[in-house]
Amino acid sequence: MNHIKSTLNKINKIESNLGSLSDDELKEKTMLFKNRIKKGETLDSILPEAFATVSEAAYRVCGMRPYDVQKIGGIALHNGEIAEMKTGEGKALTVDTKIPTPDGWRRAGDIKVGDKLFARDGSVTTVIGVYPQDSPLITYQITLKDGRKILCAGNHRWLVYDKKYGNKEKVLTTEEMFSHGTRYMRNYYRYKLPTPGAAQYPNREYSISPYVMGALIAKYAKNSQNNIGISMKDNWVVEKIAKLLKATDIENSKRSNAVFFKLNDDYLKAHETYSNPECFIASNRTEQYIPEEYKLGSIEQRWSLIQGLMDCSGTIEEYSQSNPSCRLRYRTVSEQLRDDIMEVIYSLGCSCSWMPGKSATLRNKEYVITINVPNETKEKFFQSPLKKDKLKNINAAREYHPWITITDIQKTEVLNDMVCFTVDNQEHLFLCEMYVPTHNTLVSTMPIYLNALEGKGAHVITVNDYLAKRDAEQMGRIHKFLGLTVGVITSDMNTQARKEAYACDITYITNNELGFDYLRDNMAIRKEDQVQRGLHYAVIDEVDSVLIDEARTPLIISSASGKATDMYRIADFAARTLNKGTADKELSKIDAIAGVRVNETGDFIVNEKDKYVKLTEAGIKKIENFFHIENLASPENIDVQHHIILALKAHYLMLRDKDYVVTPNGEILIVDEFTGRTMEGRRYSDGLHQAIEAKEQVEIKRESKTMATITFQNLFNKYEKKSGMTGTGATERKEFHDIYKMNVRLIPTNKPVIRKDLPDIVFKTKKEKYQAVVKDTLKAHKKGQPVLVGTATIEVSETLSKMFKKHNIPHYVLNAKCNEKEAAIIAEAGKHGAVTIATNMAGRGTDIKLDEKAKKAGGLKVIGTERHESRRIDNQLRGRSGRQGDPGESRFYLSLEDDLLRLFGSEKLIEIFADAGFKDGEPIQHKTLSKFVTNAQKRIEGNHFDTRKNLLGYDDVLNEQREIVYAEKAHILKGENMRNTIMNMIDDYINRVSKGKLTGNEEIFLTFKDIRYSKSMRNMSHKKLTKLLKKMAKQLYSEIESKFQDDQMREIERIILLKIIDAKWEAQIENMELLKQGINLQSYGQKDPIVEYRSQGYDFFGIMIREIERDTISSLYHMNVQYAEM
Repeated sequence: MNHIKSTLNKINKIESNLGSLSDDELKEKTMLFKNRIKKGETLDSILPEAFATVSEAAYRVCGMRPYDVQKIGGIALHNGEIAEMKTGEGKALTVDTKIPTPDGWRRAGDIKVGDKLFARDGSVTTVIGVYPQDSPLITYQITLKDGRKILCAGNHRWLVYDKKYGNKEKVLTTEEMFSHGTRYMRNYYRYKLPTPGAAQYPNREYSISPYVMGALIAKYAKNSQNNIGISMKDNWVVEKIAKLLKATDIENSKRSNAVFFKLNDDYLKAHETYSNPECFIASNRTEQYIPEEYKLGSIEQRWSLIQGLMDCSGTIEEYSQSNPSCRLRYRTVSEQLRDDIMEVIYSLGCSCSWMPGKSATLRNKEYVITINVPNETKEKFFQSPLKKDKLKNINAAREYHPWITITDIQKTEVLNDMVCFTVDNQEHLFLCEMYVPTHNTLVSTMPIYLNALEGKGAHVITVNDYLAKRDAEQMGRIHKFLGLTVGVITSDMNTQARKEAYACDITYITNNELGFDYLRDNMAIRKEDQVQRGLHYAVIDEVDSVLIDEARTPLIISSASGKATDMYRIADFAARTLNKGTADKELSKIDAIAGVRVNETGDFIVNEKDKYVKLTEAGIKKIENFFHIENLASPENIDVQHHIILALKAHYLMLRDKDYVVTPNGEILIVDEFTGRTMEGRRYSDGLHQAIEAKEQVEIKRESKTMATITFQNLFNKYEKKSGMTGTGATERKEFHDIYKMNVRLIPTNKPVIRKDLPDIVFKTKKEKYQAVVKDTLKAHKKGQPVLVGTATIEVSETLSKMFKKHNIPHYVLNAKCNEKEAAIIAEAGKHGAVTIATNMAGRGTDIKLDEKAKKAGGLKVIGTERHESRRIDNQLRGRSGRQGDPGESRFYLSLEDDLLRLFGSEKLIEIFADAGFKDGEPIQHKTLSKFVTNAQKRIEGNHFDTRKNLLGYDDVLNEQREIVYAEKAHILKGENMRNTIMNMIDDYINRVSKGKLTGNEEIFLTFKDIRYSKSMRNMSHKKLTKLLKKMAKQLYSEIESKFQDDQMREIERIILLKIIDAKWEAQIENMELLKQGINLQSYGQKDPIVEYRSQGYDFFGIMIREIERDTISSLYHMNVQYAEM
């Protein structure tokens, strides 16, 4: 830690000296760092300067600097460690919303009652209320037809025209428009925003008039005598500029189409102020801009600025002779000038959009701004009579409407601070521009920048597309400012777009997309179809979710299987006829496999702890009678047994509204046990999902065939260096180290945590526990303290909701059934007196902000109604309270009937407490019981770790084979000549299959199409025979080659080889899966199952290699050449 503090001090010292650098000088640091790396300097030695540079850039681009704790977290990430930052500490930052006011742009947080804003018609309106300044709301993104994007809250009110009701004016919230949808009758957009009036900024004093400023930006010229001019000869424009400049003389250039003005002394002094800005410099037009004060002039002054631009460089373009309408356009190669012009046009109550120009080059882009105005406004854009005359006989647009169409509304997944205002105009509307409030991570920007300098690619891994896009846009601005390229990959992108994103210095991507791209790359049969360029460095956000919770979930690329689904319905019917029984002792999975004898009742036994179901002798007999079979255990009946066990698991181990939910359209959605959210697109494997579909009597979807697969464990272990961020990783410290070779580093909090974590309270029954939760909640609610009640299942949340209603406790319920209301529910959860019941959805990634009254009442009170098997999930729930130094408290309420105590508890200990004479409703508080709960969680976590480690042992075997196969495919895809490989295959194959006396019926004569058996071969020695066969085979191959051009033949070899490898690898995956299902039986012969799995797996692998040789040779020798008719 001393070393890290020393490095932190170096960073801060360097950073203090960077403020004096210009933007260009700061940007040059990137190239300097790259050159130092090329000369052999290490990233560690550059780290202090690089981190300081990113910090300074963040301040200039986003207006915020990383905390010291974030810099410490960044150092840990660079070192390949996991930075555990307490929930809400150093990970969530917001950028203040900007609001246009008559005095210029203001931070929303700085606006007070009495301040002036602009009403919808552009007039000045007064703020009469500011509230609530710390309410967290979901951000919605509204996209307009002219390209603008507005970020706002779900309850933000809009005056809109509604197409469904004849474009009638209505006042709707963002959330209402989102729920209705933006389309009407498919072909029409439903909502339009009225075009606002021009913002009435006050008149300003300028040393150079706005018209001249616009003209100089458009056509600035300068001669050897330093006289300013414009490069055009419209006499009217020239005379107007000369008059405004008070020029003493006008000089026409003899060499160019330019006019220069001789200025008096007063104007020369004024011009000195504007002699260098990039807004004028004709030789560097890519960096032109409009000075800020000119964008905030009066309506007349802004029109004058636009007229100067348009008179000198604007164009009037007709659609066609048959359609007398026109486009008003302005072209520029400056992105900043494009944005500035559009901002001014918007501020004047007009609409515009832009598109790339046809004159764009590799060095300079061109932007074409198209202005949409009604006929009565079209002439306002020009003062020159030449251009006004051109406009007289043509329309400004085909059809103009006083509105801007909303084309899309997207609901994001992140809570942000929103500031609401009440204004004194009758519409209660005001003009605003929302800047993105962001939740992530200046922490990752520093190590990602540093590691990207090597030019090998650096990846930021997120858990969903929204976060990837958001972070690439917001944090990517810092990296782009410093000269690095930034890409983002989402699920809807094509191959070329993915390849371009991976080619960037920094790429934002989800863990799923990364894994599927890796698999698809290794299934490609052409090099150009591959998108990735290697796995160099990664920062994984929510690393415990990705590498622990999803470690056992394989990524699978599959194709439809031909297997019918009828057996699932038959097995479900059969399972419903069976009766659940009991055993006189707990039966483990190993006991059941080993056939340990116990006294059993009923037809089957369920072990909830090991998630295992076993048929009893009576149950086996029933199933045999049901299916009319003699022996359920015989090999031909394995499929029947498999389906029956799946059906019983579906009924007795997979619980509706806990493990999964059923949507109104009959889809089974898995509920993530760690987050409480539904997992769209994910299905249980090995037929279990189909068994649940049969149980719920919905459509059963066909099983799939695996074509390629990999687990996240093996995927992320392929990175040269990886790191991660989380708020709850310490409990899995051992697994991170043993499996991923990553250490967890606890980062100190930016503000001290003052939350009170109270000891657990245990009751004898669940009923008593729930009554205590209601009583405690009611007590907190009466004093105005907000309460978050965390539940493990949807069923419990609904049970508590009914009890709360009986006691008249107003509350919200948040679970997987009502996740569409998540934004509104979480927005209210931190308010004074709010009560929220939520499943684990309210755990990870939820930021509940408190209002001032709530803080004074004691902050958020978190009540847990059950301990999760993983301590991390409990800590996530606790972490909703006491964020960023806020007050709060947490407590868990348990019962002896809870699954954790019932399944994993000591029966003797529980009996002692059950028989200790506690009265009904009396809480049990004892150190032994609290210690026991923690120990039970540790034991379960250990069991899960052992399971994942055991899984990795099996997956490593497949991974080793995968590496060999994918390496060979990569070698082929490089485009190298494969002829020598084919010749070696022929030699190896002949050596292997030509042993012994030949009779003419051997495989070799089928493989080589035109090699004929002769009696002389019968008595040949093996050496002579193999020599003869090789000679014949290679002679035939030469004849085949002669039918093609050389490059054609080499391509045919590559394609055949790749396709056969893919087909055989698919079969190998299936064989290995079948092998794994039965390999545990080897343990009863005192053999290690994993060792046997490895040994037999490599026997299968050897067979696969030999089959690849045989089928490749056979395919090449059996090719039919057909010529296309011309």
